[in-house]
Amino acid sequence: MPELRLTRSPEDRKLFVLAGVGTIRNGSWFKRSAELCGETGDSWQVDRKGFRARPVFTDGVGGEPARFEAYGTFKRGGRLAIAGGAMYELKPSSHFKERYTLAAEGRELVTLEAGGWSAKRPVTVELGGDTEIDDLVLLAACWLVQQYAQDSRAAAAGAAAGGGGAASAGG
Repeated sequence: MPELRLTRSPEDRKLFVLAGVGTIRNGSWFKRSAELCGETGDSWQVDRKGFRARPVFTDGVGGEPARFEAYGTFKRGGRLAIAGGAMYELKPSSHFKERYTLAAEGRELVTLEAGGWSAKRPVTVELGGDTEIDDLVLLAACWLVQQYAQDSRAAAAGAAAGGGGAASAGG
């Protein structure tokens, strides 16, 4: 299986590169937005909006090229519907690591694992044997996995700071 690594650009702290696929340029930390640019020259913007911080994907002309529907409020993963009709499912594949699979039509295409938001190598991507996947879909999956890892670390830090009481209440 070919393996790719999303790495931080040494020249720009907000720019992450997935060689041969494209880039993710993060906006401000508070806004938690990004611009996804594929090698083909196409790009999407993504923002987390609303009370539940739902990811909203837009293109340069104000359209919504993709729609992500999370499984639930406190669950990881969800469905990524592309405007052209393709449907992908991003689902956790480990209880102990931030590891996910991206599948389409019941076939696992890619495995993504977060290695740390501030790390030089935040996401490792393992492609299936003969996987053909759109650059922007793969970049969107990388960004979503980064967001889940960041949310998970924030929740763990909050639980540790609060004595862990909230963590045990969820059952």
